[in-house]
Amino acid sequence: MKKRMLSYFLILSMVFTLVNVVALPFPAHASELDDDWTEIQGVLNNNVGIYNGVNNNIVTSGFPDGPIMGNGNVGVVTATDNNWQRAYISTTDFWDGHHNFAKPLPIGAVNIIAGNSTGSGVQQEQDMLNAEVRTTLGYGNVKMRSWVSATQNILVTDVWTTGTSNVSINVETWARNDNPTTYPVSTGVDANGIAWAARETGSGSGYDWTSRAAIATKVIGANVSTSNNGSNNATQQFTLSPNTTVRVITAIKSGKNITDHITGATATANSMTSGAIDTLHSDHLNWWKNYWLKSFVRTYDDQLEKYYYGALYEAGSSYRQGQIIGGLMGPWVTNDTPNWDGNYKLSYNNQATVAGFASSNRQELLLPYNQQVFDWQTEGLNRAAQTGSNNYINQVTGGEWGTKFNNGIPGIVVGGAQGPWGSSSEGDLHYNMVGLAVWAAQPIIWYYNATKDTNYLSSGAYNYLKHLTDFWEAYLVQENGKYVIKYSGAREFYDHTNINAAVDNAMVKNLFKNMIVYSQDLGVDSTKRTLWQDIVTNMKDLPTGTYNGKTVFFEFDGGPIRSGDWPGILMIAGHGNAVNLGSDATTRTIFNNTVDGFNSWGSGNASGFLWSSAARGGYPGGALLSQFKTLLTNNMRRNFTVPTGGHGTESMSSLDYINASMMQSQDGIIRLFPEWPNANAKFKRLRADGAFLVSAQLQNTVASNVTINSEKGQTVRILNPWAGSNMLVTENGNTVTTTKNGDIYTFNTTAGKTYALSTGGGSSSQTYEAENATLSGAAGVYTDHTGYTGTGFVANYYNNIGPTTTFTVNVPTTGTYNIALRYTAGNGTSTNTGFYVNGTKLKNITSNGTTDWNTWATQTETVTLNAGSNTIAYKAESASTQCINLDNVTISINTISSSQTYEAENATLSGAAGVYTDHTGYTGTGFVANYYNNIGPTTTFTVNVPTTGTYNIALRYSAGNGISTNTGFYVNGTKLKNITFNGTTDWNTWATQTETVTLNAGNNTIAYKAESASTQCINLDNVTISTN
Repeated sequence: MKKRMLSYFLILSMVFTLVNVVALPFPAHASELDDDWTEIQGVLNNNVGIYNGVNNNIVTSGFPDGPIMGNGNVGVVTATDNNWQRAYISTTDFWDGHHNFAKPLPIGAVNIIAGNSTGSGVQQEQDMLNAEVRTTLGYGNVKMRSWVSATQNILVTDVWTTGTSNVSINVETWARNDNPTTYPVSTGVDANGIAWAARETGSGSGYDWTSRAAIATKVIGANVSTSNNGSNNATQQFTLSPNTTVRVITAIKSGKNITDHITGATATANSMTSGAIDTLHSDHLNWWKNYWLKSFVRTYDDQLEKYYYGALYEAGSSYRQGQIIGGLMGPWVTNDTPNWDGNYKLSYNNQATVAGFASSNRQELLLPYNQQVFDWQTEGLNRAAQTGSNNYINQVTGGEWGTKFNNGIPGIVVGGAQGPWGSSSEGDLHYNMVGLAVWAAQPIIWYYNATKDTNYLSSGAYNYLKHLTDFWEAYLVQENGKYVIKYSGAREFYDHTNINAAVDNAMVKNLFKNMIVYSQDLGVDSTKRTLWQDIVTNMKDLPTGTYNGKTVFFEFDGGPIRSGDWPGILMIAGHGNAVNLGSDATTRTIFNNTVDGFNSWGSGNASGFLWSSAARGGYPGGALLSQFKTLLTNNMRRNFTVPTGGHGTESMSSLDYINASMMQSQDGIIRLFPEWPNANAKFKRLRADGAFLVSAQLQNTVASNVTINSEKGQTVRILNPWAGSNMLVTENGNTVTTTKNGDIYTFNTTAGKTYALSTGGGSSSQTYEAENATLSGAAGVYTDHTGYTGTGFVANYYNNIGPTTTFTVNVPTTGTYNIALRYTAGNGTSTNTGFYVNGTKLKNITSNGTTDWNTWATQTETVTLNAGSNTIAYKAESASTQCINLDNVTISINTISSSQTYEAENATLSGAAGVYTDHTGYTGTGFVANYYNNIGPTTTFTVNVPTTGTYNIALRYSAGNGISTNTGFYVNGTKLKNITFNGTTDWNTWATQTETVTLNAGNNTIAYKAESASTQCINLDNVTISTN
C-alpha cells in the first residue's frame, strides 16, 4: 500500500509541477536550468518527510514536531489521528502587544474529521518539492493534500477517498481558547456557509496595540450543513463520495490594530472557486520552483541533504519580503507560552536564523529581518539620548561610567529581547550587553556585501549603520594606543564590568571596516575614514589566555573558558569576521584550540552559530562534519528540522555551514571547497561577497565546472582551486587577462557576464607585481615615479649591495618559460643585477637604460621551470648608481606539454560501468569495464583545453574478445559515430584508438557508451588529449 500511495501522490505532484514556466531572476542557460531542475526534483523526491502512525501531540512551547507549511506570514503545522487531520494556524503578525512583553500567539486550527476514530495506518508526508503535506487517514481510505499558498494567505486541503463507500466528514474551524479573558475568541457561520473563528489580543491600558486574526473556511464540491457551538468552534459537515474531490479552503487575515479581520477572511474564502484555486496552485508551484532553482548543493550524503533542503524549505516557508518576521519559533507557534516568549532575541538567536540566506543566494529573505532592525531605530535613538543618572546607557553598564554619559550618547542602543513594530519583550531585558545593536546589524552588512546594492545602502541602511559608528566613536576609550570596549557583558547576563568583550570587539571592528568601503561606494563621509581606519587598525587585540595548556580566545579580558557551555565567543569568526581562512596560522590555531576547549558540540544553545563559525574560522573540515552528522543523528526530526534545547528556527543557520564548506568569500577572496573533507560535491549559484554567483563541482577531490557570474561588475579575487597548475579564465570562449599573487588570481568583470575557470594548459601568461614579492636587503616599495602597474614598484637598489626582489611563481608543467621583467633604468644601462632561478644564480643581466625613471622597458630571459612553485630573484650584486627599479614580471609559456591524460577510473560512470583491477597493464589505479553484454554502460571524461580547435582523442583500451563495433563516441553530448576497435591478444594487452574532433575552449565531455549488448566489447584505461 505504501508504494502505491507514494506513486499516486508523486504522479499527481508531477502533473502540477511540469506545467510551470518560471521567469528566473538570475542568469542561466535554459538547458542548464532544465538539467538543474531535473536534479533538484530527484533530490527532493528522495527527501520526503514521513510521519507513520498517530502524531497528535504537537502543541508545544517549542518548535512543533509535525509536517510544516508556510508562506512567510502564515505558518501551518499538521497533526493526525487515525481519523482526522488538524492544521494548526499561526501568523507572523499576530502578537500580544503588552508593553515590554510582546510575544507571538497562535490563532487556531482547522480539523478535518472522517467518520469515527476506528482504523489504523495513518501516514503524513511532507513534500518539500511542491510545498505540500499529503495525508492518508486510517479510516475510510481518506486521503488529503494540503498546501499553504505561496502568494496568498490561503490554506487549501483537497480531500478524497479511494474506497467504495461514502464517508461522513466534519470540518471544524476553531480559535485557540486557552485564555479567553485575556485573548477573546469568537466564531460564526455567515450567510454563504463560510465557517469562521477569530481571536484577538489584550487591549487597553498597558498595551501598545491589539492584534486581531480570523480564519474562514469554505467547502467546495459538496453539499454542506453548518453549526456553531457559540464558543470557539464553527463546524461544516458533508458526505465524501468515491471518485469525488472536495476542497476545503481556509483564508487567514491578521494584523496589528486591524478591525476587518473577520469580514476580510470570509470575503476572501467566499471569493474562491475551484478554478481560482487551480490558478493559485500554479502560482504556488511557480514560486517554489523559482525558489529551489536559486541555488542548490549536492553533498551526496542523504542525511546532510535532508537537513540542507529541510532548512531551505523552512526558510522559504518562514521569511518573505514585506512581511513581519516570526520569532524564535518562526510562524509555527502552537500555544500561548512559547519559550522565551518566542520573541526576537538579539543576543544571537535572531541573527543566527538568517545567517545562511545570503550564501544560499536567497538574500531577499534578509530584508524582512533588516526591516525589523530599522523599525527599532527611533526607539534606539531615543534610548541613547536619554539623560540623567539612571538613563538607559547607565542602566546597561551598571553605572560604571559615573557621570560620563548622564547627558546621553550619540547613536543607537537596543535591548536584547524585542518584538515587531519597535516593541520590547521579556520585560525589556538588556542582558548588561552594550553591543547588541551592532550584533543585530550584521545581517544588514551581509546583505549589502552580497549584493552591492547601492540603492539599498543609500535608502536607509547606511544611515542606520552610521548611527552605530556614532555610538562607538563616543563609547570606545583609548588606552596605550588601543581602542577598548569597557563595561559590556560578553554574553547574556555576564557582569557589566567585563572589559574587551570578544564578540563586541570583532563586530565593532567589522562595522568600521565595512563602513570605510560603504562610504567610498556612496561617495560620502570622506572625512570620517581616517578615524574609522584608525579604529580598525588599533582595536585592542582579542582577549586570549591559556586553557589545558593551549592558547585560546577568552570571552573578555581574564574571562575563562566554560567547557560544554554556550560557545558564543566563536562568533568572532563568521558573524564578526575577526578570524577567517585568510587569518595567519597562529590566529587560526588559537581559534581551533578555543573550539576544542569549549567542546560544546552537544549544547542545545549552540546550533545557531557553532557550525558556521567553526567552518569560517578554519576548524578541520573532517572533524567538523563528523560532529555535525552526530548532531543530526541525535536531533533531526522527520520534518528535517533540528531544534535543540527548546529552541526553534536558529538551526537554519547551519545552511551557512554547508555553504561555507563548499565556498567562502571573506575579505574579498573566493575559496572553493575550503572545508569540504569528502572527495565529491557540487554546488550551483552560491552567492559570494561582491555580488557573484559561483558554481563548481568536486570530482575525486579535483575542482571542475567552475563558473562565476558577475552581477555588478566587481573585481574577482579567487584562490586557485588547482594548486600547482595555472588557472585559465574565459568569457564566452575568450581568454580573460588575470594577475596573480601567489595562488590568488585577480581579474576584472563586466556586469551580467559569466566567467569559466579551468586548468590544464593555463593562460598564456601570468603577471606578478614586484610590490607583492618577497623583499630583502634595502629593497622597498615606492610610488614616487609614474607609469608603474599595480600599487607601486620596488626600488632602493641605488648604490646598495644586496637588495633582492624574489617572486614566487607557479607553472602547470615542467618546461621552458619566458621571464619578462618590467623595469626602469633612468641612470643608464645596468649590468650589476644577478638573476636567480630557484636559488641558483644564472647570470648578471644587462638592462638597457631608459629615458628617465618614469619610462619602463622589458628584459626577457628564457629559463626552465619546474611544475608548481618556483622562485625568480633579482639581486644587486654590487653597489652602482646605474641600477634598476622593478615593476613586475610576466611568465609566459615557451613550450608546453603537448598532451594531457585523463584516467578512466576518475571519469563519470553510468549504467553498469565500474572500476576494476582484475587485469594487468593498466595505468593509474584501475580501468573501467562491465561493457560485456550490457546496453548503456558509459564512461564520460570531462577534459579541458585552452583554446577552441582540433584535437586528437586517444583512448587506451583492451578488446580481448576481438573486434568491437558497438561503442558510441560522444563529444559534448552529441554522438559522432560508433567506433571500430581492433581486437587485442587478451584482456591484459592494451591498444590505442584515436579520433580527431573539434573541442571548445574550456571544459568538454568525451563519452564512450555501449549502444548494444555484445560480448565483443572493450575495457577503458585512459584518454590522452593532444593538439592536432
